[in-house]
Amino acid sequence: MSAASTDPCAQCDIFSAGEPLCATLDRIGVPRTAGWRTLILYMRGLDDSPFLTDTQKQEIKTLLGRTLTKRDFAAERYDEVLARMEDILQGPCQHKLRAALEETAKVLEDMQTLVAKRHGNVQRLQTEAVDAVTSGLDPEQTVTRLRSAFKQVLDVMERDARDLGRMSKTDALTDLNNRRALDEFLDDLVASWVVNPFPASLFMIDIDHFKKFNDTYGHRVGDQALITVARLVADLGKELAERTPPTEYFAARYGGEEFVVVLPRVELARAAELAEELRARIEAHRLVLRNPDGSVLEKGISLTVSVGVAAMDERWQGAHAANLIEAADKGLYEAKGSGRNRVCVRAPQP
Repeated sequence: MSAASTDPCAQCDIFSAGEPLCATLDRIGVPRTAGWRTLILYMRGLDDSPFLTDTQKQEIKTLLGRTLTKRDFAAERYDEVLARMEDILQGPCQHKLRAALEETAKVLEDMQTLVAKRHGNVQRLQTEAVDAVTSGLDPEQTVTRLRSAFKQVLDVMERDARDLGRMSKTDALTDLNNRRALDEFLDDLVASWVVNPFPASLFMIDIDHFKKFNDTYGHRVGDQALITVARLVADLGKELAERTPPTEYFAARYGGEEFVVVLPRVELARAAELAEELRARIEAHRLVLRNPDGSVLEKGISLTVSVGVAAMDERWQGAHAANLIEAADKGLYEAKGSGRNRVCVRAPQP
């Protein structure tokens, strides 16, 4: 039962003990204050929210259960519970906001670089314009020369605009799609899926023991490893596009040493096969580590990955993209917890 207006307790004075729910709140000692009773009813009603992931709902249930079990309804405890509620509800948004800010900072940096380069183009255009006007050419030749100079600059600026659009959705290190591009792709996928459901799968990839690898070889070499894994992830997508029938494949760097592959119109079992194919390729690959000057530092280095696979579930009431990532993430943690270097499928829960 939710805290909506159809709730019998919401239609009467929620501080009276006349309704069963209110009687229950009385029995377990919830104070008859607007703060505590509103908060308890609000928490209880969120279980039906279509905008929360399963994990968020479970965390809220746990928080509610602990709060009622402890029966500690002091003012300080109220503030703690409210703060925890805000963390649960806002956590995913804050995470996305931080990622968006990081990506925006990178785009601004790239834009500043382009602006600095184009400053020289504008100065050359100014010089060309002055020369054309003072050269003594007839008006028609002067206009032609100016048009040519302006067109060159406009062509460069149009190319810059296209590059900025691409850079805003591309991970600078690996050249894969970034989180922003992933979010947009999933939003479009869900919008189509909600109208007419179709198979859609996703797997999440995490490089095993990557922190240890970084500590051993350093972050510069760690970046080489990330670039190599990203290339292997992208190569599989290119091959799938050329197979018969072709398979749509969207790969992105999720953050750190994690990557995500989205497979529209691919069943869970087939997605698991592709995830295993990719895992085996990465395990079989041998890295050649190089110094900044290009000389070989070490070769024959191997990496492994753990992979969690999930598919869209028609029983989800909302937050489909978040639930899909969350399900794959649970499979990933299962793979890491059971020994790493393996694929774990997160089957739909009954």
